[in-house]
Amino acid sequence: MRQASGINGFNWRGPARRLWLHTYPGFSQAHEQALAELTKKLGALEEPEVTGQLIDLPEYYSWGEELTETRSQIQHRIIESVNGLKSLSAGRVVVVKNQEHHNALGVILQVSSNSTSRVFTALVLCDKPVSEDPRERGPASPDVPYPDDLVGFKLFLPEGPCDHTVAKLQPGDMAAITTKVLRLNGDKILEDFSKRQQPKFKKDPPSAAVTTADVSVVEGGLRARKLEELIRGAQCVHSPRFPAQYLKLRERMQIQKEMERLRFLLSDQSLLLLPEYHQRVKVL
Repeated sequence: MRQASGINGFNWRGPARRLWLHTYPGFSQAHEQALAELTKKLGALEEPEVTGQLIDLPEYYSWGEELTETRSQIQHRIIESVNGLKSLSAGRVVVVKNQEHHNALGVILQVSSNSTSRVFTALVLCDKPVSEDPRERGPASPDVPYPDDLVGFKLFLPEGPCDHTVAKLQPGDMAAITTKVLRLNGDKILEDFSKRQQPKFKKDPPSAAVTTADVSVVEGGLRARKLEELIRGAQCVHSPRFPAQYLKLRERMQIQKEMERLRFLLSDQSLLLLPEYHQRVKVL
């Protein structure tokens, strides 16, 4: 079989790449168009202010992003561990943190698996919505995170009437696994909740059904602590202009991140990950 390095030192990857892009022109055209549009959008954005108290705003944003990602990786490893899988069964009380819930208590009702990971169906504490339409409920996570939002672990407490909802959770949606386990019938609770979504049963009361760590987890925990210290000491959060400037910076960073993703998809490194591309190289 001929290798990609070619015969007599000739590199066949260049011709293979040209043949691939010629055979599948849409592969690059869509990405190139999207990249051009994002480049134009980025150029039109106003630069965030990063002077005075706001001088460490870019670092603060990066620390927050890295802390969130580090915690998610740690939690995923713990949950996928043998002890984690044993503990996350029906009745386990967890702390939920995602776009809809911010450190809200929940209890696992069911555990199922899809092609990529486990899915946890949980009953989660929430505020009673003003609107009956769940699409009109705003996100629970703050738009502009302050140190207490990123570092602190203040449990959610309803500001008014208390309510609950059923949510499908990924491992990264659980900020903590508590030691509390409730005796319950998860299937009965789900059936009861589903029934109460129907208009004629809407006002019915709920039924009465109710670690070993590897090296990467330890290293991740140490890095998370360091990031928490940096976030607590940030100057930018004390500026009255912090919220507005943070939103400007975040918009720029999100666009730049998407541009990096598109550039990678257009690169040789991306093509090398495609089985179809390797088939072309072997043919040559």
